[in-house]
Amino acid sequence: MQNFDKLLGTFHQQEELLISLREKIEELTKTVNDLHIKTGKQEKTIKELSIKTATQDSEIKILRDAINSMKEYSSANSVHSPTTDQDQKRNGSYMTNFEIYKERQKMQDLKKDVKQRPPSRELRLLSQSIPDNEIDNQCAFYAYMNKDEHTLAPHHTLIFDVVKTNIGDSYNKFTGVLQFHQTGYMS
Repeated sequence: MQNFDKLLGTFHQQEELLISLREKIEELTKTVNDLHIKTGKQEKTIKELSIKTATQDSEIKILRDAINSMKEYSSANSVHSPTTDQDQKRNGSYMTNFEIYKERQKMQDLKKDVKQRPPSRELRLLSQSIPDNEIDNQCAFYAYMNKDEHTLAPHHTLIFDVVKTNIGDSYNKFTGVLQFHQTGYMS
């Protein structure tokens, strides 16, 4: 009888330990799922930042091209500032108000052209972002049992030991629990 009591005590200790371990597993599973969601959001932020960087790189290139065009134009049409009207007429570098106006107009047109250029192919492809709900709400799993289960009982949890796909980390292959983190329909 003492051996039975001793075994029963050991059994209860093992059962409490098992319950404690299951609770820790569930807690760790929840932590892993939370981290997965945070990772998805961080990946989206990284993608948005890379799009922004690519946009800025493209704008910088356009502005550099515009600056180079302006430098080439101004060096080809350099304006000297002669000291007197006679020097201006003699050197042929006299600019009328109309010529100054035309020069400014060309610069404004060049700036408009830079702003109106279509984005590059790379920038267009990068700008096709995935909405938040498509990243966070995805959940799918594909698993199977490696061996037959011969002792089925009511409320018995089937544990699929071979997991091929586990998108969203919703299926726990150790406990056999499928846990969704969003409300909705399963198909």
